[in-house]
Formats: sequence, C-alpha cells, structure tokens
Amino acid sequence: MSYINWFDYKGTKSKTNIFFSNRQNLNLNPQEEIEELNLAWFDFLSKDSANGKLLIKNTYKKDFGTQDLYFIHVTPSFNEIIKSKKIFPSGGGLGAVIYGSTLHKNNKIHNLTEMYLKFQFPKKIKSKVGLFCIKLKIPKELLLQSKNWGVDYTLFGNIHCQTWRKMKKTRVVGNQYSLKLEKKITKDIAKTFKILNIFLEYNLENLTFKRFKKYYNKLFNTIPSLRFIIYESLAEYILFYQNNKSAKFYNTKNEIYNQNHKQFIWDLCPWMLKKFDISKFFIKLDKIISYLHNSNIIKNFDQNHFENFIKWRIAFYVKKITVNKINPKKLNFDYL
Repeated sequence: MSYINWFDYKGTKSKTNIFFSNRQNLNLNPQEEIEELNLAWFDFLSKDSANGKLLIKNTYKKDFGTQDLYFIHVTPSFNEIIKSKKIFPSGGGLGAVIYGSTLHKNNKIHNLTEMYLKFQFPKKIKSKVGLFCIKLKIPKELLLQSKNWGVDYTLFGNIHCQTWRKMKKTRVVGNQYSLKLEKKITKDIAKTFKILNIFLEYNLENLTFKRFKKYYNKLFNTIPSLRFIIYESLAEYILFYQNNKSAKFYNTKNEIYNQNHKQFIWDLCPWMLKKFDISKFFIKLDKIISYLHNSNIIKNFDQNHFENFIKWRIAFYVKKITVNKINPKKLNFDYL
C-alpha cells in the first residue's frame, strides 16, 4: 500500500464499492473521492485477500512501537562504507532512500532481509555482501505521530513539477531541451487522454477485459514513466493473494512474504535484475495471467478475480495521481 493506514487503523468502514463507479459520491470533490476510494480499497484488501489481516496486525507495529528502532541494511559496498563512513541513498529509489528492513525486538530478521541475502544479491552480483545494523533514536513526540510515517511516491508529481520549473528558471536545463521534452510529454498525453479520462471516470463496469488490455498496452507503451502503476498493482496482488507454503509460514509470523513478487518480476522481466529501471518494466497481461496459472505462488488462481482487480486498481492509481479529468481543449504543458 502506498501509505501506511495500518498504524492507527480503527476499523473505519467505507460504504464505497471499489468495483462500481462512484455515482453515489457525487457530493464529494475529486480529492475527497480519492480518499474515500483509498479507504474502500484498504477495507476490501484487508477482508478479501489471503494476507489482508497483515494490513491491521503485523510486525511493523511492534518494531516501530518504541523509541529505539533497528534496521538491517544489506550492501555489496560494505568496505567502502566502513572506509568513507558514509551511506549514500540508492539511485534506484523513488526519492532519497537507504533500503533496510526492521530487526525485530527478539533480534530476528524480517523476511525482507532474508530475501536480499539468499535470493536477490546472489542472483544479481558475484561479490560478497555485508550487513549494517542501523540504530535510530526516535523522539517521543515523533513516535506519537507514527501514523504519518511513510512516503507516498504517487504524490511526487507536484514536487517534480516544482523542481522542473526551478531547473528551467535557473537554466540548469537548456531551453531547447526543455521545449523538446515538454512538447513530447504534451504529445503523449494528447495520444492517450481519452484512455486516461476513462480511468479517471472510474466507471468501468461495462469495460471488457479485452478492451482494457488494448488501453493498457497503448497507455503504458506511450507513457513509460507511468509504468510504476503496473508495478505497484501487480506487486500488491501477489503480496496480498499469495498463498503458497512460504507465504502462509510468514503470515503466521505476521509478515508479508517478499520473495514471490520479486521472483515474479525477474522471471518475466529478467533485465530488471541488472538495473531496476521502472520505465523498462512492462509485461503483457496475457503473459502475466499465464504465469500465475502455472506458478505455485497463488494456488487455485482465479483469473476472473485477477482481471477485475487489475482493471479497477490501475484505474484507481491513474485517478489518484491525476485527480481531475483532462480537458482536450487545454492540452499544453503548463496546464498538464
């Protein structure tokens, strides 16, 4: 989930049906409608999926519940970090991030650390990896605000736009380059605004999956920068609905199992193993469905359930990052 409702979830119920257009919410403004939908999705996933209970009860609540927080950082740059006494943010992060997973109060590692050690790094590099245990001392007043922790990268658009304006103003980017890029973005939106508006309307009951596949292919091939929406939606489906032996084992430990969705990505997009470039992440829906039928990640995989989920979930993310319908009469970069 893109932001952490589960820290202070009080069982608030949403009356919104996520698989039905929000005609009943006509009295809500667009932002209120998105907030209502976000809560509705949270309610749905917490009840419908095999691992939904972990949105409400999980190890993070305990790990983040005291002032002393411990994180395990796995890195192939152990010696360089020791020598320089610096840890730099990852270039592959959506924001300035240093990847780590929590160390539980009983000194047991989270399965995310285990996945890095036994699966991800051995597949990716030949050199040895090292581990750092990072201790953070959290002020009491900040600890009380843990419900606000986390970064919702689907809301980075405003930050990106502000940064772009500053770069143009200070001539960090050349005038010819900026004009060329803005023209391309405007042209790409002009090619896809009808699809975007269909998703923004969130009125998909009569949209067949066959038609949705065409929209999916055109939108994400025309605008590769939106492919994080595919990644997020697919990762969520696997993380929540996985029910093989390993997923069930970690479910009993109140942890969502991470390796299945990484395996899925690298089986279908092996080039992502060398360099995680979200603009290169694209898998046709038929290929995804075939993989889920033939893997053991989700036993008794329900294709109709997946098709319905992915159609509405992708529309939700488009709606969340765009908010308002696109006016075809105002297709210029500043408006967009």
